Amino acid sequence: MRRAAAWRGLRAAAAAAALAAASGCLNFLHPVSPIPDEVAAQAEAPPQACRNHVYVFLINGNDPNHAANLDGIRDELISLGFIKTYCGSFFDYGYYKDEILRLHREDEEARFVVVGFSVAARTARELAQAVKDDGVTVDLLLYCG
Repeated sequence: MRRAAAWRGLRAAAAAAALAAASGCLNFLHPVSPIPDEVAAQAEAPPQACRNHVYVFLINGNDPNHAANLDGIRDELISLGFIKTYCGSFFDYGYYKDEILRLHREDEEARFVVVGFSVAARTARELAQAVKDDGVTVDLLLYCG
């Protein structure tokens, strides 16, 4: 039951991230558009206890001005109850890897989502592969371009 609820939450988080990322290359001029009610309802359907075991890692690409507004996506995911959402750049690869390995050891119900934007899509893939070599499964890997 809890596993199914966590999967529904992961799918809803993926939909929320994809919708927010699709708002265009000039979205830094505007806040992230609100998530449609039906997607928000799906994301909020799993109990908060399940969502507390979902760790989302957003990796920004070559975007020093934060034009992709991943910070806004992080804030939206947090407002949907995915409170363990990280947002950084491809320079944070080592920290993210260590953090995922630590969380895997400390939280046996942990589910991991890794989102790579632009050139960080490759970093996201490399991160998922690196933790796989240590026995960790990334449950959802998204590339946003």
